[in-house]
Amino acid sequence: MSGALVLPRRDPADTPVFAAAVAALLAIGATVGRAGAWNRVALLGLSAALGWVFLTRSFGYTGAFRAWMTKRDGAGLAVGLVVAAIAALVIVPVAQIV
Repeated sequence: MSGALVLPRRDPADTPVFAAAVAALLAIGATVGRAGAWNRVALLGLSAALGWVFLTRSFGYTGAFRAWMTKRDGAGLAVGLVVAAIAALVIVPVAQIV
């Protein structure tokens, strides 16, 4: 297996939604940037990047929660909470700096 990043296949119906999300991010970034709050634009970009990583890695709580309820296996839910805590540890200090 190579070290290349392999993204999951997307449904063609996702393309307009993705384009709308990117357009919304750009519009929000431009609006906030015009107000002179470029530090918030950086925070928005970091949050969008984390969201993209979570999306491409199929991060979510539903499968882990189902496994916890049906099989009493809480490992996936615990890992999900650790990932969310690490993301918070990255976002909160950056928000304080900018």
